[in-house]
Amino acid sequence: MENKALLWWLGVTVLATMLMAATLILYFGRGFQPSYVLNIICDRAPNITPETPVKRNGVLIGRVDDVTTLDDGGVKLVLKINKGVRLFSNEVASIGMTSILGESVIEFVPGRGNGNGVLLKNGQQLSSDSVEVMIGPSDILKEVPMMLQRFDDLTAVLKKAATSVETTSDQIGAFVQDVKGGLGEDGQKKVGGIPDENGQDGWTS
Repeated sequence: MENKALLWWLGVTVLATMLMAATLILYFGRGFQPSYVLNIICDRAPNITPETPVKRNGVLIGRVDDVTTLDDGGVKLVLKINKGVRLFSNEVASIGMTSILGESVIEFVPGRGNGNGVLLKNGQQLSSDSVEVMIGPSDILKEVPMMLQRFDDLTAVLKKAATSVETTSDQIGAFVQDVKGGLGEDGQKKVGGIPDENGQDGWTS
């Protein structure tokens, strides 16, 4: 009988410990963190997944709660922003990657509007001009082959231009030699067929 009571109390203690641990995890995590929701609809959201951090001026202010692809194209992001964080309509949600490994983040940065803008409320959707997708390292790597091809094309054009300049220079040089041959190296030979001041043929010097 005493063994059964001991086992019962042991089970209660273990269960209570597990409940307390779960409560602490939720409390210090996101479970009990008061928050409000903001929605974003954009053309694309590279590497954005649930739990992607949302920051403002480098400080963590929330996380992505849900990512949904839309039937008519685009992506809908649901953000959970910590309660007490004030975001305004003239701030831009910049979606980008922080490293070449593909770690993504949504960063709220000062927008291009004037003044403080309008305070964003729970459930509000950001307008398209308040969202921008930054070019990340992977996008740059995708552009490398095209950039190399453009460089090769430019090199070919420059080579062609250099050849044309060289040809033109040779033609000018040949023309100068023809002129010198006609006038003489000292520039005194007269043009043939035209008598000089002494009545001599122009081909004599």
